[in-house]
Amino acid sequence: MKKKVLVIDDDMDILDLTKLALNTDYEVISQSFCSDIQEICELFQPDLVLIDLKLPDSDGYQLCSQIRAFNKDLPVILMTGVELRALKNNYPIVEANDYLLKPFQIEELRERVEKVLRISLE
Repeated sequence: MKKKVLVIDDDMDILDLTKLALNTDYEVISQSFCSDIQEICELFQPDLVLIDLKLPDSDGYQLCSQIRAFNKDLPVILMTGVELRALKNNYPIVEANDYLLKPFQIEELRERVEKVLRISLE
């Protein structure tokens, strides 16, 4: 059974690229917005969540904090194309497992996802 990766990003190109990169090894579930992260996680039961920092209805830091409130063990990777310094300083504060800078290469995305899932299983 494939592990499930939930991707939350309002950029359709990123959602398509993520599916292309991960679809052979993972079940990829995409959302372009996130009104209720707990409900989405309960519905899809993801093994890992990729979250964009800038969303029209929320932000990645807030969503990661909400995930931590109901599931301390669900791995989260935050993604951004603009806020490198803030991301490096803030991703540990919200207890994200890793971060990824956009634009990213397909191989880099795969490596990060595999690494975070492997570490979360230890």
